[in-house]
Amino acid sequence: MKRRRALAALLLAAALGTSCASGEEAPYSLFCWRPETMAQEEWAEDRESLMQGFADGMTLAHSRAQELGLELLLCVPTFYDADCPQALERLVQHGCDGIAVMNYNRTDEYGQILEEARLAEQYGKRLIHVAELQLPGEHDLTEINTYYHLGLGVLHASWDSLAARIPYQRLSFSYHYYAPLAELLEQEGQPAG
Repeated sequence: MKRRRALAALLLAAALGTSCASGEEAPYSLFCWRPETMAQEEWAEDRESLMQGFADGMTLAHSRAQELGLELLLCVPTFYDADCPQALERLVQHGCDGIAVMNYNRTDEYGQILEEARLAEQYGKRLIHVAELQLPGEHDLTEINTYYHLGLGVLHASWDSLAARIPYQRLSFSYHYYAPLAELLEQEGQPAG
C-alpha cells in the first residue's frame, strides 16, 4: 500500500509540473523524494524492493515529465551505488534527465561520486555535484559534511579538482542551499544576489 502511495505521489508531482513564482513555467523539475527517509520502516526491512518500486515510479514520472516538456532532475545521496546499485542504474537510465548527487562527506568526494559519474556519462545524463554549506550541528551535520567553516574558496578548489578528475562535459556544481551561501558570501564581503 505504501509503495502505491509513493507511486501516486510521483505521478502527481510529474503531472502537475512546476511553475515559477512569476507564473512562468520552469524549465525543469527537481525531485527530492528519498525512500530511505520517507519510508524508513520499509527501507530497514526490504530496501531492494523499495528502491525497485521507487525506480518504477520515477520511470513513469520521467515519462510524464517528458510529455510535459520538463527536464526531471533527481536528488540522490552518495550511498545508493553501494546499497542498491541496480536501482540506481535504473533511476539514472530511465527515471530522470540528470542526477544531483548530495555529496556531503568531504573525505573522498571523488570516490563517492565516481559511480554516479560513470552512469551519468554512460546514459548521457546531467550530473550535478551538490556541496553542503549549512552550519555544523544542524540536521546532524558535522564538520566533515559541510564547507561552512572552510569557506567558498576551499569548496571551489575542491570543485576544480573534481572537474579535472571527472572530465565529463555534463558535470556541474551546486550549493545546498541559498541561505547559507548568502551568509558565506556576506562574510567574504561579496554580494549575495
